[in-house]
Amino acid sequence: MKKSYSLKRIVLALCLAATIPVTSSAAVGDQFTNGSMTYKVLNENNEVAMIKSSSMSGENVPASVEDNGVTYKVTAIGDGTNSAFNNTGGAVVIAEGITTIKVKAFENSRVNTISLPNSLTTLEERAFQYTNSLTVLVIPDGVKEILGWCFMGSAVTEITFGSGITSIGTSATLNCSKLTAIKFKATTPPTLASNSFAAALAGKITVYVPKNCKGAYETAWKDYGFKEYIEDETLGVGEAEEPEPGDVSEFEVDGFKYKVLENKDVALVGNGYDVSEISVPAKVTYENVDYNVTTIGDGNAVFNSTNIKKVTLAEGITTIKTRAFSNGTREVILPSTLTTLETESFYLTNLDSLIIPDNVEVIPEKCFSSNVQLKKITFGSKVKSIGASAFLNCYNLAAINIATATPPTLGATIYGAYAPDKVIVTVPKGCKSAYQEKWAAEYEYMEIVEEGEGGGSVDPEPEPEKEFSVSGSTYRILEGDNNEVALIRSSDYSEVGDPITVAATVEYEGVTYNVTTVGGGEERVFDRTTGVILSEGFTTIRSNAFNGTNVNMLSMPVTLTTLEDGALRMAQFTSLEFPDKVEAIPANCFRNNTQLTEVIFGFEVKSIGANAAAVCNKLVTIKFKTSTPPTLDETSFANRGEITVYVPTGSKETYETAWEAYGFKEFVEFDPGEPDPDPEPPVGIDEIEVDALTYVVTDDGIQLSANVDEMAAIYTLSGQVLTSGRCIDGFIPARLTAGIYLLRIGDTTLKILVK
Repeated sequence: MKKSYSLKRIVLALCLAATIPVTSSAAVGDQFTNGSMTYKVLNENNEVAMIKSSSMSGENVPASVEDNGVTYKVTAIGDGTNSAFNNTGGAVVIAEGITTIKVKAFENSRVNTISLPNSLTTLEERAFQYTNSLTVLVIPDGVKEILGWCFMGSAVTEITFGSGITSIGTSATLNCSKLTAIKFKATTPPTLASNSFAAALAGKITVYVPKNCKGAYETAWKDYGFKEYIEDETLGVGEAEEPEPGDVSEFEVDGFKYKVLENKDVALVGNGYDVSEISVPAKVTYENVDYNVTTIGDGNAVFNSTNIKKVTLAEGITTIKTRAFSNGTREVILPSTLTTLETESFYLTNLDSLIIPDNVEVIPEKCFSSNVQLKKITFGSKVKSIGASAFLNCYNLAAINIATATPPTLGATIYGAYAPDKVIVTVPKGCKSAYQEKWAAEYEYMEIVEEGEGGGSVDPEPEPEKEFSVSGSTYRILEGDNNEVALIRSSDYSEVGDPITVAATVEYEGVTYNVTTVGGGEERVFDRTTGVILSEGFTTIRSNAFNGTNVNMLSMPVTLTTLEDGALRMAQFTSLEFPDKVEAIPANCFRNNTQLTEVIFGFEVKSIGANAAAVCNKLVTIKFKTSTPPTLDETSFANRGEITVYVPTGSKETYETAWEAYGFKEFVEFDPGEPDPDPEPPVGIDEIEVDALTYVVTDDGIQLSANVDEMAAIYTLSGQVLTSGRCIDGFIPARLTAGIYLLRIGDTTLKILVK
């Protein structure tokens, strides 16, 4: 029987069909937002990457997400170009099912905790670079490879690698200065690149490995110079190793740590002494076995304390390895048996002079690099070659003595890019013309003289500079009759975020000295603080004063006029403001401040030297208060294409014309205000002059009742300046003991009582 349908039924069916939603997946590459997260479609299998979070305080990345009625599987974090969490702080939890974290996914984030899923298999290059708040990270078992620069510049202190790890790539932990512990669940040591863990960093890192695996890791990584290896059963258990009777790979005797080489030879690889003078023996006995000490170092620093003034190496020692002497030591006595030096054997020391023995024939490249205090060096009678950049950054080296009649071959640019104006080279009698022909023709700054000629004689030893200590800090009396001293070592301690205030006067044996200078030029001054406030009266910051410190905040007084080469280098500054009286920013002034984002220059700055901001990779803002563009070297600023230059209103065109060749990102005008006046001590103030302005003294400073924003200074009742700087939002940072002080803000003076 044939069925028939009424027109009414057909129309009803069509209407119902029209109300059914039609769903379709987004095209590959399309983006959509769900909540605080943005996603990008990766393929036709409905897989997406979470590429951007707008959350400021943590994030939970899901395993799946819905858009337009379609469910997508989240498999990756990041888009391979930009950070997914650059505005995010707090904790990030990544759901199971996600397999990949892409290039720069966590770059510059404030995330302090990351929970990674067991499903994770791939970490791309630079995945966690510059995560400045992340301290601990656990890598899941499924990740086999750590690619290059993965954790570069992060604040991580501890990393745990899963059982599947097989390799760690180049520069994976570059500039991870806080890293002290790495833990491995794998019983087989992963393969390391030569610089997976930088030589300067490895000596501070403890390696934790599964039980019974210490020997395997020590053997595989013997050339990397880690601090120590510790077995941890919680990481796993490997097959037990049965050492042969009498077999030992390293041992400690009398405060020295030795590593066994071959034929009962050992290398001195660790030094437990922090004293002024150290003598290294030629022989050592351990468990009734005699060993010959032939080598100093294993690629990491052995003598790196600034307290070490002199090291004497015994006869019999033949080799000094890379960076054996680093970040310390003023004098080294080398044995006649020495034959071999390596690249950077003497790196960033405080040596004033050095004598290389006759049996050393080859001076490798960068052998003495960054010895900014080195003034004179003597080479023996057998030296045949001096490598490229052997004296890189040795700006003060002005005298070279050579005992060989045959001029050694020189590598390209033995001084690096910046040679001195003049170097006197003293050679044996009768050899002047040979050296002039081979050396002076190529290096115009060299003046060749023979022994006994003017300029070739040995300078007399200078009289020792007088030093004294007060409350653990060391001061050096400067030349002249003005009772001026330099602070060359500070013992002041402060907690993180709590700056110390350095007074401008100090009393010793009944005499009051004016502290006008920071540093002695040889070594860093501050080891125990992250913030420094220099009181008014300081005029000079010398070379290396902040080199290698953890100082991230520096308040410079308006009286400051002079900074020396490398004065603020290799610290942790995030911003710097130079006072108006500083006219010249010297070469290398604040280079290698990897956290630096902003620099402000005063009204009188006239020049910025070579490499002043080298390796300041986060620097994006520089401000100039002067309308006249300072002269720049082509290397003054790195990554110029990312830097915005702020200049006084009306001077944009002048700067753009003068600096057209440098390629800065952009020039923006702003109002720099007026030059800061010199602080003048108040005289005869007995009462508070302005009753309407009140204050509260805190542990960190003085909070005023009004949001004042101008220069302020704090004085003793006798008029001595204790500290000065800009009062911002009514707050003046200072640490004051109990007493009465005077506070000067512009033309207003208050008497401050601290109980």
